[in-house]
Order: sequence, then C-alpha cells, then structure tokens
Amino acid sequence: AIGVQALILGMLFGSIQGASQGLARSLFGKMVPESRSAEFFGFFGFFGRVGNVIGPLVYTLCSIFIGSKVGILAIAFIILAGTLVLFRVDVEDGIRVAEEYEASVNKA
Repeated sequence: AIGVQALILGMLFGSIQGASQGLARSLFGKMVPESRSAEFFGFFGFFGRVGNVIGPLVYTLCSIFIGSKVGILAIAFIILAGTLVLFRVDVEDGIRVAEEYEASVNKA
C-alpha cells in the first residue's frame, strides 16, 4: 500500500513540477530584455542545476541523519519557501522594466 501511495504521489508531484518548469521559462522570457536573453537564461539554467544538486542533497542528508519523512518535509519546506518568494514578484513591473531597457538599447 505504501508503494502505491508513493507512486501516486510521485506522479502527481512530477506532473506539477513539469508544468511549473514550462511556466517558469515562459514567464521568465517575458521579463528578460531580448538583447540580453542569452545571459539571463544562462543564469536561469545555472540556478536550475544548483537546485538539481541541493534538493537531492537536502533529502539525502535529512533521510540519513533524521529519517525519510523529515527529508520529504524538508523538500516540501523548500518548495513552500520558493512559492512564498514568488508571490512577491511583480510580473507586470518586470515586463515593463525589460521593455524600457530594450527601448533604451535600441535608441543608442
């Protein structure tokens, strides 16, 4: 029964994470000046890879030293913290700033 629950939870979590990745790239692309998109997407990719290391590392360390349930809670806490940070992002302002920057570059 626990194996089935873990499988279902993994499938749900994977589908949510996959959708959020696509949404993040799309939203990020709108908030980045077109003339500097390679630079910004380079940072985006780098921090994605950092997250790919930190997440499993946190889970592994928590699971080894405390327990797997705490490892899962630690990952849930990281996701919750990221969600709370994203609530503070002003998307319209980011798009406006990117457009203003692009306009100033095109004038020169």
